[in-house]
Amino acid sequence: MTNEIAVTPEEINNWVEKMDGPVALYLKQKLVPVEEGEHAVIFPPTYADIGYNIDMLADGTKVATIDSVGSQANRIEPLFKSIGKDNEGNEKNPLASLVPQIEVEISIKPAKKNKGEEPYEVKRSLLDLAHRSADATAYACPTLGSEIRKAFKALNAANDAGPLCRIAPTSLLFGVWDSRGETGEKRPRIIRSIIRAWDVDVLHAAAQFNSVRKTLDKDTLNELKKYAKDKKKKLSDVGLDDAPAVSAD
Repeated sequence: MTNEIAVTPEEINNWVEKMDGPVALYLKQKLVPVEEGEHAVIFPPTYADIGYNIDMLADGTKVATIDSVGSQANRIEPLFKSIGKDNEGNEKNPLASLVPQIEVEISIKPAKKNKGEEPYEVKRSLLDLAHRSADATAYACPTLGSEIRKAFKALNAANDAGPLCRIAPTSLLFGVWDSRGETGEKRPRIIRSIIRAWDVDVLHAAAQFNSVRKTLDKDTLNELKKYAKDKKKKLSDVGLDDAPAVSAD
């Protein structure tokens, strides 16, 4: 038997402050596609070499990954980023005050084909970097990189998370792996979120692109064929011939 209680923000804060409080909070929520409702056809993300990430359980149920743990973390973390100040000088994002707002300057060199263009600087928030404090961009920063190395050494040698918290507390919230550093320190996520679709079926769609080539005169068509031949492509590759897609997911 499960006892259901109404949980308030005050109650959650109370649990956090108690040394004998719960060690984990678990929330499960049913989501419904906004377009057509519960039985809508959706298009999950695809992955290299495997396409859709669909697993089959022992009872035959098919489960599809809609949004992975890593993708969720990379979308949640920028919510703490500063979005600027209002006319009175106050931060517009109330969550920004919870974490340090560190920006990394990156020097961009123009491509060789853009001769005459001068190098320029861009700024990226530490909260936008995919590998957080262990990102190669952060390590390459002359001032920030040395501080991050010290923080990982303290975490690895003495289990002291203080230095890393002062630089990038979200690294501990969403997980971090010092794979490029000296320590190889790896910390699991404290916050974990994932979206799955249960009991799914894979559907296929057929499509047909009809070119205007049938309406062209002979001379124009010959010119187009020559153009495609010069490009070493088929007419359908350049949009000049019918192109059926008979089994598109």
